[in-house]
Order: sequence, then C-alpha cells, then structure tokens
Amino acid sequence: MDRSSAVNQLPIMHAVAIRLRDNGFDDHAIAAAAGIDEHEVRILLQIAERKLTNLMCLDNATSQPADITDRRPSAASG
Repeated sequence: MDRSSAVNQLPIMHAVAIRLRDNGFDDHAIAAAAGIDEHEVRILLQIAERKLTNLMCLDNATSQPADITDRRPSAASG
C-alpha cells in the first residue's frame, strides 16, 4: 500500500494533520485545523505517523507471499 492510500485509512484527525504537514503547513495551521493547542501538534503528528507506519508495515507483511518451504531436516536425511 502506498502512503496516500494508508493515510486515507487513518482516523480523520490524524489524516488531516499528516496531509497538512506534507503540504508544508506549520504547527499553528495544523492546530487550528484540528482544533487543538499548538503545543499538542507534535504529539498528534507522532501518533499519526506511528499509525501510518503500522498500517503500511501490516499491509506489506500480509501482501508478502508466504514461505511454505519446510526447512526442518527430514528424518530420512539424519
């Protein structure tokens, strides 16, 4: 999953904060849009980025083909 698709799956406040930051908006503008104090923006963005990373990692993990090769030595080879 690409970043844009993952952002679309975030809770709205997190998605808005990330989109605004990605488009160059400062903490003051993000705080105004989110309806929070400016000093809370950094925490909001940290949480949003962690959620985004988790979504992207989860998607990558589930989209990888499963390795069904049995690496245990067989009884006949021992």
